[in-house]
Amino acid sequence: MRVKIISERCIACGLCHLEAPHIFDYDDAGIVRFYGSSVKQKLEQTELLSSVKQKLEQTELAETNELEQEIPPAEEKQAGSAVKKCPTAALKASNH
Repeated sequence: MRVKIISERCIACGLCHLEAPHIFDYDDAGIVRFYGSSVKQKLEQTELLSSVKQKLEQTELAETNELEQEIPPAEEKQAGSAVKKCPTAALKASNH
């Protein structure tokens, strides 16, 4: 499953974070974004070279603001719940 954030629709209500706290986070204005650690987890899962991991750690991936992301299968249920409960349709899910 892929989830897309339509940030201009976000009203910072917090429902997505309550439903899927390991997937969704907020920027300084309270607008939804993907939680940065999931990017780090993906890097570890693909077993990239340690030098590449160190360089990416230094660029502070926690500050990422990607608008579309692949959701790991183990987190699809939570992500789907967040998408359904979003009152402004700021989250859209697709099957690739």
